[in-house]
Amino acid sequence: MRRIPHPRLITAHWPLWAVCALFALTAALTLGDYGVREDEPYQRAIGNAALDYLAGDGERALDQVRVPADRYYGAAFEAPLALAERILGLEHQQDAYLSRHLLTHLFFLAGGVFCYLLVLRMFNNRALALIATVLFLLHPRIYAHSFYNSKDVPFLAAFMVSLSLTHRAFRRDTLAAFLLCGVPAGNGDLPEHRKEYGFDNLDFTLATHGARLDGNCVAVVPLPAYPIATVRTGQYDDTGALWTAEFAIPGGE
Repeated sequence: MRRIPHPRLITAHWPLWAVCALFALTAALTLGDYGVREDEPYQRAIGNAALDYLAGDGERALDQVRVPADRYYGAAFEAPLALAERILGLEHQQDAYLSRHLLTHLFFLAGGVFCYLLVLRMFNNRALALIATVLFLLHPRIYAHSFYNSKDVPFLAAFMVSLSLTHRAFRRDTLAAFLLCGVPAGNGDLPEHRKEYGFDNLDFTLATHGARLDGNCVAVVPLPAYPIATVRTGQYDDTGALWTAEFAIPGGE
């Protein structure tokens, strides 16, 4: 399988870094234009509560999240934001929220970088990858939320990172690449009852070639490195499955 060469990261992809620098500069100049979202105090409390719990102060942690309006969305992103506040010694609430907005936006920009890498690997076209990244970053509603929404936007950025790393892993088909994105790279990592590989999970952008057999189009796609017992395929519409089929793989047990 042909791989895209990896030239010098900075000089070869300088338009990407120029776009990121422009967005970062714009964010620094307009940071104060974005207010505090109604649920942001609760999100901030979740992060502080997580840090207090880790520090052994369980009672204080519980006191911070006993507000009835709280919905616990997890502290994977909130805790680092709260930790940054404490490291920087931000005692004034305005400074604390501004730091949250800046860090959330920078994480969003990181998601844009992985969007660029994903499109670049799929189409091997830097101009197309840059256009996709700019469109991703400039979505009007998402752009505003990239400052004060510490739930959905970090999830979006992390999802883009996951897509990029997973695509990279299936192209390289190495243990290190799969470990990086958390996808099982060996049969021993799969649950015992999972001995099939869903056809709808295959990435057709990785097809090595296509063929037409008896009037039907067939895409030839490399399967994962670990052994599989069956391949399941089918056709679906809004009402459900139109037809399904399962094919046994000799020696896949």
